[in-house]
Amino acid sequence: MKIVFIFAGLLQYKGRLLKQIRTLQEAGHECILIHGQVEESPPHYADFPFQTVPIRLVRHSNKVRNTLHHLQFNLAALDALPGLAPDVVVCVELFGALSGAVARARGITQRFVFDSNELFMQMGMQPLKKMAWAPIHAYVFRKADVILHAEQHRMEYCQRHYRSRAQHFL
Repeated sequence: MKIVFIFAGLLQYKGRLLKQIRTLQEAGHECILIHGQVEESPPHYADFPFQTVPIRLVRHSNKVRNTLHHLQFNLAALDALPGLAPDVVVCVELFGALSGAVARARGITQRFVFDSNELFMQMGMQPLKKMAWAPIHAYVFRKADVILHAEQHRMEYCQRHYRSRAQHFL
């Protein structure tokens, strides 16, 4: 099975993501990472035992521009997906999840997994940013086949507050 992960952010701090990829590879699955690269200098992708598709994601002090850059990253990741022909798309965190939700809606992938390791909408997000991301968050939850949670209380909260037909797992 071919599994494509989508993540926007600092790769060096994503031990859980790297462990998920390693575990799946050990089980015989092909894993690819579309990385929204925000580091000042790109990571040494050749050091990773999986294919990476880096997409530069510029962070800006202007929050509106940052949101637009994240949306551009999602569009670029979505454009890359058909050529990768994934069976499953796993989006890590909200800022890269729109691409997976749209890929699922368009039939580019058979399954969409949203790794919702944080309660983004409840973690002190500024009102304007929350207003921009709330419809995307709702869409992602509706389109997900599986939602992964970091702990029990977060899972229960999401099941109570967000509409989703997805299977929820810790």
